[in-house]
Amino acid sequence: MVYDLLFVSDALRVVRSHLGSLLGLSGPQYVLLMAITRRQGEDGLTGSALAAYLRVTNAFVAAESRVLTERGFIDKRPNPRDGRSVLIVLTPKGRRLIERVAPRIQAVNDRLFGCLDRDDFIAAKRIFAGLAETARVTVEQLEVLNAAAALAESQT
Repeated sequence: MVYDLLFVSDALRVVRSHLGSLLGLSGPQYVLLMAITRRQGEDGLTGSALAAYLRVTNAFVAAESRVLTERGFIDKRPNPRDGRSVLIVLTPKGRRLIERVAPRIQAVNDRLFGCLDRDDFIAAKRIFAGLAETARVTVEQLEVLNAAAALAESQT
């Protein structure tokens, strides 16, 4: 199973890069743009909410969203509920970009997830959400152990 997960992870990076290239974006910029498209709702979403959704850092969202803003694909508006943050929204230009390649994105996703029926897909989504959370906790624990080991080594 672990080797299959590693292969799927690598394949997803290839797919992400391919789909990003269709839009003239890097793979990570593609993922950010698609996440904004899916999660912005009526008013947009904060960078922190986007980072939490993608399980990345706020700094990553800030850096990559800056590029998307400069290219005119997303916009940042003041957050009326919290003056310390902004709301990220897809621009009409960004929406047109996605709509232009949507059939290709759909075809790739259909191929990628073609082995799953609806129930399998729902189960896989639940399983991978759980694995993502336990992976996060495991990595945090390893970082703490590594920091403690480095500290102990520096004191000897």
